[in-house]
Amino acid sequence: MKDMLESVAHVIDTIAVIVLVVGFFSVVVHNLPRALLAYKRHSQEILYDMFRHLRLQLGQVLLLALEILIVSDIVFSVLHRTIEEITILGLTVAIRIALSYFLNKELDHLEQGKSSQEE
Repeated sequence: MKDMLESVAHVIDTIAVIVLVVGFFSVVVHNLPRALLAYKRHSQEILYDMFRHLRLQLGQVLLLALEILIVSDIVFSVLHRTIEEITILGLTVAIRIALSYFLNKELDHLEQGKSSQEE
């Protein structure tokens, strides 16, 4: 049972890495034509808007991966019950939750700036 749960936790970690890699390339490929067009036209306004949009999309990908990693940490905490390992896992989860919180706040700020700019 313990080996199975550990394998599940490793699969969850792998899923988080896949989300990061696929999400990154998806965002870059999706935005590359627009960036090249803006660069070609020397449009600073379009480049700035594209950069903000790129940050928003990459932040969403990162936030999803962090949430997946928190699930993995919880599974690992069930498996490893020594005080030292639980302390390390607890600190890791706390850091990831803090990163998620502040990243979410920044993404909300970027979305608000985008929506107010569209109006």
